Amino acid sequence: MMMMMSSSHVPTTLDGSYGEGGGQILRNSISYATLLGIPLQINKIRAGRSQPGLKAQHIASLRLPTQLVTTTGRTVDLLKGDTLHSTSITYTPPTQKDSETNEAAPGERHVTMEIGTAGSICLLLQASLPVALFGTTPIRFTLGGGTNATMAPQYDYWYEVFLPMLQSQCGISPDAVTARVVRRGYYPKGGGQVDVRVSKPLTSIQTLQPVRLTERGEPISLRVRAYHAGDRWTRQHATQMTRAARDILQRHQPRLLLPVDDISEEIVTEHDAVGSGMGIILIIETSTGCLLAGSALCDKRVNTPVKVGTAAANELVQTWMDGGCVDEWLQDNMIIYMALAKGTSRMITGSLSLHTRTAIWVAEKLTAARFTVQRLDVVTVDDDAQPSKRLKGDPRDKNRQPVPEAEYGEQGRVMGRHLIECVGIGLHGRAWGRGI
Repeated sequence: MMMMMSSSHVPTTLDGSYGEGGGQILRNSISYATLLGIPLQINKIRAGRSQPGLKAQHIASLRLPTQLVTTTGRTVDLLKGDTLHSTSITYTPPTQKDSETNEAAPGERHVTMEIGTAGSICLLLQASLPVALFGTTPIRFTLGGGTNATMAPQYDYWYEVFLPMLQSQCGISPDAVTARVVRRGYYPKGGGQVDVRVSKPLTSIQTLQPVRLTERGEPISLRVRAYHAGDRWTRQHATQMTRAARDILQRHQPRLLLPVDDISEEIVTEHDAVGSGMGIILIIETSTGCLLAGSALCDKRVNTPVKVGTAAANELVQTWMDGGCVDEWLQDNMIIYMALAKGTSRMITGSLSLHTRTAIWVAEKLTAARFTVQRLDVVTVDDDAQPSKRLKGDPRDKNRQPVPEAEYGEQGRVMGRHLIECVGIGLHGRAWGRGI
């Protein structure tokens, strides 16, 4: 039996520039440290970025999990260095006595966190949801910031793909975690609001089920949600975006056998929003229950309806060609739940992302979970494909060439399908201050 570490122990020190070197190291680390009582120090935070150190969304992601397990007055004492541009933080998790005192408070707790920028609300949930699921009382979050941000899962992805997959894979009942958008918030102001309730945290005899995502199955449905908000984008723009996505899917349909002729399509005008935004998400559901998505948001690079629709469809096509049971966004987000679950989890991915490898590194640094990663495929690329469209196939085909390691090393991707296995630690519910 692995017990919680005493908060008097020397902190576990992590290099914040390792691997992907971004905010994910912070978010996963603060979750593990809070749940397992591990004193933590992270140095060289985001050292390789153009603007190193903490931004507003990173600070909020660090503070939120600590507020779940302590009184507001104690939070400041436990977390140090959580200021803008700081490159080092220390965290002393609450003692068992602190956790028992907090547990005595009856009823649902209400926790509010406002990023103050267009930083991603979904990244706040990445850090805090594991802590809430293993908590001692129901929790209601009121979270403010960006609902749809670049370089982060959009809320639509979190709600339509991540949450259903987490529920189905880890044995979490659909009514245990519920969420709704109160107001959309877009760059540069943010100003969005999402309410999330964790009404049924795990009991003291419950653990997460191991993830089993090894059979992709056949595509059975394809649905699209296109949205626009503000005075810059109209329903006509959203329709153009959807049409562009359809064109890409139709072009690849003979090879991919996607149900392009029977797409469930939704075009939404978001009246209650801060700022102007436009985006699209396309989701494939398979016969084995896998959900894979492609999405895009209008930004400085992808700045016309046609470009946005094309980018989302290309992402979905590449995800399907990769052959995994999960897409790029889901593969790294599932690592923390695989580490905390009881038993052996197995997940087949497509191209292995640097985010995923970094998440595995953090899990093994802070828990007793043990991962193995096995590469399953030889990877090749079509001569006529776009540079980002690296495909797997038979290397004996004269029209295909193997992809050298150097070509994807700079992008942080290991091409081909991979099997990730993890023997999890089997953390029980109501874990704060109690160990396993």
